[in-house]
Amino acid sequence: MHVFVYSVGALYVILALKLISAGFKTKDYILFVYAWILLIASYYAYGLISWIPLLAAILLNVGIHYSANFQEKMIKESNRSRYKF
Repeated sequence: MHVFVYSVGALYVILALKLISAGFKTKDYILFVYAWILLIASYYAYGLISWIPLLAAILLNVGIHYSANFQEKMIKESNRSRYKF
């Protein structure tokens, strides 16, 4: 029972990593919706244990998305300031 719950959690982490690599393009929201459908189905089947891995994966996903945007913004700013006279 626990092995199945943790394998479902691992599946959520894999889906979240695919979302990170996809970069939030429009067609990839289907994968996000699919992950939430799996989450709701496993919640009704197994309880709150399966929520923990997906919530961690979503937080990781959002964190990496915003840190990548922040890094890109800082690189653009440094390039602008480098060429000002």
